[in-house]
Amino acid sequence: MERQGLDPAEMSGASDGQMNGSAGTGQNTGMTAQVQQDNRININTADEAQLTTLTGIGATRAQAIIVYREENGPFAAIEDIMNVQGIKEGTFAKIKDEIVVG
Repeated sequence: MERQGLDPAEMSGASDGQMNGSAGTGQNTGMTAQVQQDNRININTADEAQLTTLTGIGATRAQAIIVYREENGPFAAIEDIMNVQGIKEGTFAKIKDEIVVG
């Protein structure tokens, strides 16, 4: 009898937990996406301090972005940042949702 009493309780708890987890995840994802869009860094206008807030971008790479921009003009697309020395596909993959051109 104890087993019968535990199984429905465990099943109810699992169902409730799954439902709450799914609903919460959907809501949080939407809010996170909005925040990211509002806080993206414009790589055509950002200074060194702003660029170093990007994932995987330190002072040296931030300076390289600024020098590239000064020598070649503004970035036409975010993918163009991979033309900067030291920024390859791996780094771009980490920062692509954090940057914008304008």
